[in-house]
Amino acid sequence: MQEKHIAKITRDSAFVKLVIFKLDYDKQKAERRQLKVPRQSTLIAFRGRREMGRSVADTNPRSLEALIRKAMGR
Repeated sequence: MQEKHIAKITRDSAFVKLVIFKLDYDKQKAERRQLKVPRQSTLIAFRGRREMGRSVADTNPRSLEALIRKAMGR
């Protein structure tokens, strides 16, 4: 559900400069530990190297968009 909502949200031209990275939870264990990802469906929003926020298992389109906007400084 998250991926579906994020795809819809990021179609907006306001997010043209947004970069999305996906981590393979099962295969990228070192990266998962480094980012302190507690479980699948964890979203972490960065602006540059600074973490702006995160959510776990959130499928609410409004809060997902708010997290994305926070990372973009909007």
